[in-house]
Formats: sequence, C-alpha cells, structure tokens
Amino acid sequence: MPSPLLSDATFRRLCQFVHQATGISLNEGKRSLVISRLTPRIQATRCPDFESYLDRLERDPSAPEVTAALNALTTNKTSFFRHPEQFEYLRSVLAASESRIRVWSAGCSTGEEPYSIAMVVRQHLSAHNVTDARILATDLSTEVLEIAKRGEYPESSLDDVPAALRRPYFDAAPGRPVTVKPSLRSLISFGYLNLNSTWPMRGPFDAIFCRNVMIYFTEATRAELASRFARLLRPGGALILGLTESLTTRPETLRHAMPSIFERI
Repeated sequence: MPSPLLSDATFRRLCQFVHQATGISLNEGKRSLVISRLTPRIQATRCPDFESYLDRLERDPSAPEVTAALNALTTNKTSFFRHPEQFEYLRSVLAASESRIRVWSAGCSTGEEPYSIAMVVRQHLSAHNVTDARILATDLSTEVLEIAKRGEYPESSLDDVPAALRRPYFDAAPGRPVTVKPSLRSLISFGYLNLNSTWPMRGPFDAIFCRNVMIYFTEATRAELASRFARLLRPGGALILGLTESLTTRPETLRHAMPSIFERI
C-alpha cells in the first residue's frame, strides 16, 4: 500500500502539534521520516490520509493514539557505555559525593544508559561507604520504557561492556537474551516524562544525562531546559549531553567542563 501524501500545510500543522506537545522541533529535512514513521499508524487507525489522522490527534491530545504517534516519531539509538569517557567523568563526580547519590537519565531510551550508570554507581558503592543511591530513568516513549524495564538484551549488545562487569551484572543462558540482574534493577526507577511538561522531581542530582535529546529542540527550548537542569544539580554536579550537542545559551550557574559536559558552580 503506498504511503499517504503529506501536504505542506498538513506538515506545518503536524510540526506545530509535535512542538506544542513535546518541545521537539521538526523541519523539512524530517518530512520523509515523518511519512515513514506515521504511515503505519495512519493505516492502523484506518484514517484515509495525514490530514484526517492529524485531526484525530488534535481532537484529543491526551488520547492513547497521541502517545502511539509520539512513540513512532521518537528516535531511540543507544548502547551500553556509549562514549565511555563520559562515564569516567561520572566516576569523578561520584567521588565527591558523601552520603547519597542521585543520577537522572533524561531520555533513557531502551535502558542501556541507566544500566551503564548503575554499574558505575555499584562500583562506587563497593569502594566507598555510601549506601543511599538512586537512579531516575525517564523517557517520552512508553514503548522503549517497557523494553528498559524488562532489562533483556541480545548478547551482542554487551560488546562494549567491560568483561569484568558482565558476570556480576548480567545473567546469560545459551540461546536466550541476557538479563540485567536485580542488583542493578534495584537502583533504577523508570518512568514516563515529557521534558516539555512539569517535572515532579526536586533533586539535587549529582549528574543528569540528557544525551542526544537537545538536538530535537529549538535554541530557546535548549536554553530553558539547561536552566531547569541546572537548578536540579548540586554544586559540582554535571549535566552530560551528547557529543554532537552544545549549549549556545546557558545559565551562569553552568560552566563548560569538557566537550558536552557542563558543571554546576
């Protein structure tokens, strides 16, 4: 079945709807992605075209189909210990923690990031007299959150996990996915969160990972998010972005520590 046509006017309306709902900024370069990602949803809902489908979304922004559409549009590429130098920086941040550790993975995708954080935290707990540690992992996509909560991954996904960490933190059986052990799961609370909405957490956090998320926002939205993140960091805490991301405008309370990492002063 051919993909339905997406007119310029409907595409502009759709971009506005997504931006208002999530803060994500779509542009003309994303038109083909939008068509390929939403065409299955249009067919599943038996809408005749993009305009009718968008009418349906706009009639009830809280409907389950809105969540399904946003799930489809959200790109979720991640891996264990992606950009290992950032996790080395996390170790240095945790070394300054005293009685408690709090880390937030904002945009946790399918869970590899928060589980990587949990391994670093577990190592820190083993080496220091710290027992109070929690990791918050949130995402806009309910689909990837379900995968993250299951904690099951193909064995090949552990290629970037240091060998010394595989047996302590993963259960493996021939012909079956590897499974995250309870010692890691117990550190993490997974939950749905739209970064464009009200945040229930109060902090302070030792570190906030928000990697490869800012690229979907306008400069104004990035600046606003940076200010909100900064208010939730303890002094010396770190905001860690994706390697291709930067903050052209940032609050005075954040200083540039190293590429893609900003420290709360």
